[in-house]
Amino acid sequence: MPSRSRSLLCLSPISIIVSMASLCSAVEPIKPGDAFLTIGNSLSLAKDDAIPGLLNALFQSQGKQPVEWGRLSKWARGLRSHHETPSYLTAVHKRLDSAGSVDPKLGAYANILSGPAGKSTKPDRRWDFVSLQGFGSDDTEPAADDAAEDPKVFNAYVRKFDMVIRKRGGQTVLFARYDNKTKDDSDAEIARYKSTSDRLMKNYDAIGKELGAIVVPVAEVMKQAMLARPAGTSANYLYTPRDNDQIHPGPLAKGVYAYTFYAALTGQSPVGLALKHADYDDTDPATKPIDEILERVSWDVVKARTDHARAGSANDARSGDVVIDYDPASGKATITVTGKVMSIRLGTPGQHKMKPGSAPKLGTAPAIQSDDELAAWYDASGLAAGTYELAGLVAPGTPASDVLLCFTPVTGDAANVTPK
Repeated sequence: MPSRSRSLLCLSPISIIVSMASLCSAVEPIKPGDAFLTIGNSLSLAKDDAIPGLLNALFQSQGKQPVEWGRLSKWARGLRSHHETPSYLTAVHKRLDSAGSVDPKLGAYANILSGPAGKSTKPDRRWDFVSLQGFGSDDTEPAADDAAEDPKVFNAYVRKFDMVIRKRGGQTVLFARYDNKTKDDSDAEIARYKSTSDRLMKNYDAIGKELGAIVVPVAEVMKQAMLARPAGTSANYLYTPRDNDQIHPGPLAKGVYAYTFYAALTGQSPVGLALKHADYDDTDPATKPIDEILERVSWDVVKARTDHARAGSANDARSGDVVIDYDPASGKATITVTGKVMSIRLGTPGQHKMKPGSAPKLGTAPAIQSDDELAAWYDASGLAAGTYELAGLVAPGTPASDVLLCFTPVTGDAANVTPK
């Protein structure tokens, strides 16, 4: 018998952190005690509990419980490499590393689906927030990952990871990483840096809007902090001083990470909070003037994006809906789109039960992705309403429990739709 869908509201971005063009309703922000997993490379940090450690330093300065955390890292690689990594044991590859409440014997998908390992006392624990970070110059991969010029590889893998995260009930977070150092402090180099940063933010915001994901605007904060630097300070003051290293953050950049992630994930201002974490001390006379700039710039950037996203959209109802009828025996799916829906993704999260290249058009909109994990359609102004038969897309015999449909309306909350 075909199985009828039910619509489940996903964890969706709180209004202060949606992408600039995205209009979404508010949901619960990250809070003490939640579980936070980061997937990236060295830009997502490694020492001292990495990005969650900085977030926890701000929580603990207020007497709050820390978040449970985990980190999956593959140095100098992007999401494609994480997708293809079966295990994070360092014996498998020297570039691999992991820490916190993860199982290094498992790959990224398995860690997401299984939830925090070992330390949690809560039954059926999940990763409430999963941060994904790209990398733009990985010559070992067929195409650049999240390069400012063309993010299509990054976007394809973000869609894959997002479905797995949503399958487990979590929220996707996109770490909008920053550009390389400037060559010098010349106007031309500053202009180049600004241009690349703007393109990176545009790309992260676009995929964030499509998926209803949280975008943490580190690239924009790094740019604004460069422009707000004290007179006589190098444009690269937030980067490592090593001449042979063009990308890694220096000690002061911890303030950017801490305050931007805190503002974006909690919706609260970091201004005035104490930050003492490893070699970063906001009361140190040498650090304090810079720290005050970073607090202000981080909050100004996040708040400006919040105010833009909120304009005319507070408490918007969902502008559209999607339901699915699915027959496990044949794999035939029929979806009905009503109202204005900008994005639909149908897939088998963490599995390979879709037929690549077989996704038909929805109205006049061709599939923007069709592989063995998912099919995706997107139109910012809204996909055509109607009923669509998707025969030959899901492998026959695939149980309804393995199938997930996610959609993002033009306005309102993103949602999961599961056959039942």
